[in-house]
Amino acid sequence: MATAPDKKTFEKGAVVKTDSASLIAFAAAVAKHDEKFQHAKGTRSGIKAPRSVKKTSVWQRTNPGLAKRVSKHDGPSTQADPDGEGARRAAMERKSKMYEMLKRGEDVPDRLREELLVEFEYKNRGQGSSDDDSGGEDARRYRRRDRRRSRSRSRESDWDRDESVALSRDPRDYQNDPWVEHVDEFGRSRLVRQSEVPAPEPEPEPRYAPGAGERRAHGVGFYAFSQDEDERQRQMRELIEMRSQTETKRSQHRSLRDKRREEIEARKKLIQKKRLKSLASTITVEPRG
Repeated sequence: MATAPDKKTFEKGAVVKTDSASLIAFAAAVAKHDEKFQHAKGTRSGIKAPRSVKKTSVWQRTNPGLAKRVSKHDGPSTQADPDGEGARRAAMERKSKMYEMLKRGEDVPDRLREELLVEFEYKNRGQGSSDDDSGGEDARRYRRRDRRRSRSRSRESDWDRDESVALSRDPRDYQNDPWVEHVDEFGRSRLVRQSEVPAPEPEPEPRYAPGAGERRAHGVGFYAFSQDEDERQRQMRELIEMRSQTETKRSQHRSLRDKRREEIEARKKLIQKKRLKSLASTITVEPRG
């Protein structure tokens, strides 16, 4: 039977000669079919049933307005001023204005003077004495400021008045009032002026239990000491002396008792030896036949 002229028959083990172009085309066709197969397989396996949405519990729910309020409260401060530079700048400006007011001689509330680190009154007095031209103006400014301060203090309470007087001390007065280290009642070590150290509290007088009542209610060996401290010490000394005498007598009695016990033991040994001798004299040894 004859084969078609466009078909070729190959024997087993025959070598087929092909060129490189046909091999590349064959590899491209195989890769294309493989890609189509993988794509079709993925689309078929990717179809899944829709999952049921799990409801959140009451404890997992968040307040819908909480996030908005937090972002509104913290948003501008964290974005515009993350390091709090604005607050520090405002504080420095406020302090600089206060210092300028003090330099000009204007009155500042006494409560704000506690936060100051510079004694402007002493500083201004020193500048006024060194400068002859501005001496009169400084003196008038000081008098006006003192009058305003006296009027403001008259409207304050007694406590504020005492505090303002303490704060307006001359810095030269502190030469006789040095800084000292003080440990307060909480164990904290602080540096304060020597005049501010609280005076030591007097030691409380000793309080003893009253000795009134039945002796049998107080227990064995109860002694009704006096409430007076001197008399109480005298009674305790007497008890200590009596105790030492008792211990001395007891030790002497113990030594006599031990000595007598030794004599009795020695006498027992002597009697036992005599008995053994008397028994040995009565025993006769029979001769062996």
